[in-house]
Amino acid sequence: MFYFYAFSVILMMCYSNNMLFTWYIPRMVIIVLSIIAPLMYMGFTQCDNRVPNLFLCLLWAIVIMYVVFTRRIFSFVSTSRKIGELLCVISVILLPYEQKKALLKFITAGLAIIFAISIPPWILHLLGVPMPHSAPFLLENGFHWVTNYYFFLAGDETNLLKFPRFRGMFIEAGQAATVCVLLYFANGRKLRLWQKISLLTAIILSFSLAAYVTFMLCFALTIILNPRNRYKIISTGLLFAVVIGFFSYFNNPQHQNNAFYNLIVERLVYDEEKGIAGNNRSSEYVEYRYEQLMNSKDKYLGLGRELNSAWRTNDNWTNDSSGIRKFIIWNGLIGTALVFLYMLVLLLQHRSYGSFVIWVCVVANFLVRDLLLTPMWMIITILGVFVLHLDRLEQNEEEAVEEETKEEALVTQ
Repeated sequence: MFYFYAFSVILMMCYSNNMLFTWYIPRMVIIVLSIIAPLMYMGFTQCDNRVPNLFLCLLWAIVIMYVVFTRRIFSFVSTSRKIGELLCVISVILLPYEQKKALLKFITAGLAIIFAISIPPWILHLLGVPMPHSAPFLLENGFHWVTNYYFFLAGDETNLLKFPRFRGMFIEAGQAATVCVLLYFANGRKLRLWQKISLLTAIILSFSLAAYVTFMLCFALTIILNPRNRYKIISTGLLFAVVIGFFSYFNNPQHQNNAFYNLIVERLVYDEEKGIAGNNRSSEYVEYRYEQLMNSKDKYLGLGRELNSAWRTNDNWTNDSSGIRKFIIWNGLIGTALVFLYMLVLLLQHRSYGSFVIWVCVVANFLVRDLLLTPMWMIITILGVFVLHLDRLEQNEEEAVEEETKEEALVTQ
């Protein structure tokens, strides 16, 4: 029963990010599984029905209901999909601790396998080996041009950036890299070797600036906040020395003819208008419409209804943008406040240095990529925050028992 449930959850997660292999599965099959599996499993297992968990479920239900009603998502398929996503997230919140750990391991292994399947064919493609593929086509969102190589997707980056960034089965390299970063820190960096290799390789080959920055930020936080690290200053100093040395090397004119410089270092150059050059998450038109929104009564509920209709006709003017401003445009200040309230309650209920790191990781990525409401992001976040918090409580109890044992031994002597 657990594996049927876990498989249904990970399938919904992948579907929420429009991953390649989900294109070949009938939409209603995924939706039905996402509704039936959580209901069956919650009836089968002993749920963790403590008040804080129920309150968290209520908050998440309010967020989803807000999105449904402000965007007027009333078609049968769309409503059923939202119900499935809601049930998947609620069931994850209510899982007992050991089953949360088991589900996180299952999801991590599953996604690491998906990346491991994509990386070797992509490297062959990068080396110029002819591979079967489809003609380039425009996805239904009206924005992403992709070529289907069956084990991975490729876009048109070669014309723009002179290097094809790895995206695996995701529609964007940044989406793939962000999921890898979330998984890495949701597990407290305690992964099997092959999983680390798979996730880190995907992050590196994605050349995603946001993923690189958030990975280094969270890695530094794990060093600084870890109470067991006696050499925090030395470890942090060495980390930043390596990073500075690395960037200094590639910023040298003699070492600038490479993908890392073009896609990472060059995007960190300061621009008077945008700050760093890589701050290109929205177009000038989207920025203009955002300023208009902030000066109108629509700023509270957002333009979700208008944009949802435009999305169906491939006329969504926010397609070329991402990040917190796009989220506000779609969901308004009220929707954004509800999401941050939910995230704040999640953290406050499950405080530990590890859960804080994954929380920072999610929020930092949310600021540049508005995918926090997708099951892919939210389920990894919930599992990471819960498991890292409870792991820390177990460690504290074990340490307390060890101290008591030592004290008793000293008294006996």
